[in-house]
Amino acid sequence: MKLQKWRWLLLLTGFVIVLASASYMISYQTFIQTEKKGAQDRAVHYHSLLTEMLNQHKPLVSVLAEDPGVINALSALQAKSNQLNQRLERYASVAGLEAIYLMDSEGLTQAASNYQQQPRLSFMNKNYGFRPYFKAAINGNDGAYFAVGATTGLPGHFISSPVLDVLGNVIGVLAAKIDAAILS
Repeated sequence: MKLQKWRWLLLLTGFVIVLASASYMISYQTFIQTEKKGAQDRAVHYHSLLTEMLNQHKPLVSVLAEDPGVINALSALQAKSNQLNQRLERYASVAGLEAIYLMDSEGLTQAASNYQQQPRLSFMNKNYGFRPYFKAAINGNDGAYFAVGATTGLPGHFISSPVLDVLGNVIGVLAAKIDAAILS
């Protein structure tokens, strides 16, 4: 009789252990699925916010690329002046951009918002023809590229638009750098 009680007790204990294990596994799997779904939802949300943040300046760059002052600055007849540099500096400051700069068809910077910085940090007279955002824009498309700046050594997101002459030919590229620090 005592042996039978021990068997029942052992059987009941085993049943409780199996039931508890099954309950634990189901709860664990449910927890994992819930967390995975939450992480995916957050990733989609943050991706959307990041994309919106990186794209918010594209309209400014596109509109500035059509500005007569920008187009004329690439004309051989236009004498260089600081007027466009000052305008770009003002736009960059108001828009919260690290820099806005205009390159000719070879990638040489003709005007830049950071023209007053030390020569080693200014984009003026620097050639960015090797950058993917330049190559995209010189081929008639908007460009975007995340990289460490060749001049400043600081990371940023670069966006660009082609500058067209009155006949619709690409004569240069207008680009802007978004400081990577604002993304943190």
